[in-house]
Amino acid sequence: MNSQTSDEALIMRSIESTLKKDVMYDVLKYFKKSQKYPNANFNTKQTTISSLDIDGLDYIMQSLPFNANNITIPIRVRVKSTGTYTLEAFDFDQWDGCILLKDNLTLIEQDLTKGPYSFTINDTTDAPRFELSICSSKQTGNSYTDLNSPVQFFGHGLQTDVILNFNASTQYKIIVSNILGQIVQHPIQGHDAQKRITIDVPLHELRFIRVEAEGRVYHQKCIGQ
Repeated sequence: MNSQTSDEALIMRSIESTLKKDVMYDVLKYFKKSQKYPNANFNTKQTTISSLDIDGLDYIMQSLPFNANNITIPIRVRVKSTGTYTLEAFDFDQWDGCILLKDNLTLIEQDLTKGPYSFTINDTTDAPRFELSICSSKQTGNSYTDLNSPVQFFGHGLQTDVILNFNASTQYKIIVSNILGQIVQHPIQGHDAQKRITIDVPLHELRFIRVEAEGRVYHQKCIGQ
């Protein structure tokens, strides 16, 4: 993750995987000695990266189910020494959805399919600082649909509609950012069950729309045309 130290974590999809630990597909990451590995030589002061499941377990290899859409995965980064580090994604050529990294300290979002993200971090950091959002959608022209999701997106020319269809009145927040992760308009907040919200998208520019609701995050990237 910098010129002296590095680490990797693998996130993939499998038909038989779940959102919890799957013995056949997942590999846990261990940071210290345990009853299971009493003689292991774990170094707790090193640069590491791991993904977390819904139970808070750390993984070096985590498999997700194919039918789980719009997933947000906590990412824990620990470093050997305070300094500047870089997160980068590899081997996503066959993926046509989004891979968005959010830095919960700076609130910057970076599309890792467009390039790496550099940041400064303290060697005392332990809590998961980052979130990795992985979304899949079927795209036709500039229209985006995911029939399993209560949040859908429909692009038309220089606008994209965010269509909310919750079972009950739900609090939500919509954030729009550009390719640099910069927020380009005031966040939209509300409390509705069904709602259509129109977002302006400048000609030939890329926008990332983030919807936070029900403890989940829904993402879509769109281009004005």
